[in-house]
Amino acid sequence: MSFSKDRPERSLAAISAGTVENYDRYKNLFITPVWGEEFVREFLEISLPSQLSAGNLGALHPDDSVYCIVTSARDRQVIDASDVVRSLRERVSVQFVVHDDVAAVRVQKTYDLMHEMYNRVLARIRGEINCFFLSADIFCSDGLFTRAIAAIDAGKRVVFVPTMRVAKDSFVRAVHETGRHSLSASDTVALLMEHEQIITRAGVVNDAGGAIFSLPSHTVYRMSNGYVGRWNVMHPLVVRVRPNPPMIEATVDWNYGVLDVAGSDDVHVFWDSDDGIALTTAPEAYTQGGRVSYSGADKMRTKNLIRWLGYGWALNIHVLQMDGVVCLHSGPIDHDEYAKGVMAVDRIWKPFRDVIARLQKAPRQTAALQASGRSSYNEFLNSRAISITSSRWILLKSNPVGAVKAVLRKLGRMLA
Repeated sequence: MSFSKDRPERSLAAISAGTVENYDRYKNLFITPVWGEEFVREFLEISLPSQLSAGNLGALHPDDSVYCIVTSARDRQVIDASDVVRSLRERVSVQFVVHDDVAAVRVQKTYDLMHEMYNRVLARIRGEINCFFLSADIFCSDGLFTRAIAAIDAGKRVVFVPTMRVAKDSFVRAVHETGRHSLSASDTVALLMEHEQIITRAGVVNDAGGAIFSLPSHTVYRMSNGYVGRWNVMHPLVVRVRPNPPMIEATVDWNYGVLDVAGSDDVHVFWDSDDGIALTTAPEAYTQGGRVSYSGADKMRTKNLIRWLGYGWALNIHVLQMDGVVCLHSGPIDHDEYAKGVMAVDRIWKPFRDVIARLQKAPRQTAALQASGRSSYNEFLNSRAISITSSRWILLKSNPVGAVKAVLRKLGRMLA
């Protein structure tokens, strides 16, 4: 995790234009970065209508919540003139933060731009607040928000929700054709099964195609009416953010999820889709900078998970998420099928977990953690499960050709 002390300045022009205000009187803050014609259209036609359902924004008191849309000046005009935003204003206070075009040009990657937009809003937080990290392409089942807020009200500081990707074109078309923008959790799972995106299919251990994704977020078994499995990357839907939070340079939503966690009791995970589920859309060929291969034997899936450790992502918070079994279902669960699915997933997952356990016990790693002065639970969650040395060893052993190519690419960049 990387922090910065610099905060965006509150210019007098911005304050006089009403684009900046504090959130002291609000209980909930919803942040959605959105830019560009395609994202704007999906936000207005698919994502925001799902958020306005009776069990989401529709259940909140209008004075309790503020919805902050971070966008460009041009896109703000389109969004603000839409009928769905007029409906949004009936449920919550709406605020726009205009992200200037110069900053957008300066940022090279989509995720970097999104995180910069999150930081623009977080820099304005002066008091403790429930902060929802949303995106323009998220589709929320009805009741997701109210259950998440209930968990925070019960004393949790972060709510993690396992998410899945759906193929954008077919999913959006299906929502338009049915006219149903508000779906129960079970109906959302059913729709997910009909429109799995390649990243989703690549994490399904019994998929006939045998696809494996190089940046795995889940390892699941497809049942007749859903999925059962383990997630090593979940979405922190809502975080109880403390006053004046520090800036975070990368993966803002994920990192804030463990920033102020004092113990495992502060973390709430939606292990069952009855609590709610979120989907994100993506073009069918989208792979988030990773790659898809088709050699889906169990040993290859385990090897792929172990290789994932070598990217330096394997923090203890991932281990906490993986240690529980998630079930997403569109109806009653067949317990024999469920048990079969758990066994199929754990044949792949347990050898991977054993590798993490051995690396965590390694003398070199133990000494490094002690030397870091680890004193709090959130520091433990953010400490690496493996050392840099171990990361390099894992990459070299699991993918020697790829490791050598990476070194050659680095040398080429240095020479250039």
